[in-house]
Amino acid sequence: MPEIKVDKPLGLKLQELRVKVLEASPKKTGYNSYGKYNYFQLDDFLPTVNKLMGELGMWSQFSIEYRGEIEYAILKICDGTSEIPFVLPTAEPNFSQNPVQNQGGKNTYMKRFCWMNCLELTENDIVEAVAGSEADKKVNFATKFQVDKLAQNKDKLIDEFKEMSIKSVNDLKHLTVEQASDLLSKLESKLQNAD
Repeated sequence: MPEIKVDKPLGLKLQELRVKVLEASPKKTGYNSYGKYNYFQLDDFLPTVNKLMGELGMWSQFSIEYRGEIEYAILKICDGTSEIPFVLPTAEPNFSQNPVQNQGGKNTYMKRFCWMNCLELTENDIVEAVAGSEADKKVNFATKFQVDKLAQNKDKLIDEFKEMSIKSVNDLKHLTVEQASDLLSKLESKLQNAD
């Protein structure tokens, strides 16, 4: 008699994904110099997550949409038979006069927060790290890691640099962490599409 293969429920696949991501030991490359804490950026864990999800027969869908009058970020983990949603209300970033950059920042932040919930990744309490200090009122400039990575790949981000009037490494140092993260996300997409 042929063996009948019973696929795991999505919740068990998600738990297996969480364990495999933990075993991969992602490193926190983001650093907030004012609050003095490290944090996960999307590129610290998302490439590993995407590979593992493919192996487990899973995929994700991310969107920002309104439900009634409230805007939510929604990350759905799917396997073809069911889905598990992770839903967070959004907040408006205010680090740029450019509304497109603010929207990109919101997308990046909300995606990261949804994935942090989904994978149950932990970080230092960011609110406690900056609460009651002047740091939460200051601009968080790009980290040295971000500036170096962007400078090394400037030829792949020519259009983005022109749009943001970036002409030198010194200009990169004046980007916010969020702007640099957004550029690094675009770089990652370009590198993945080049493969």
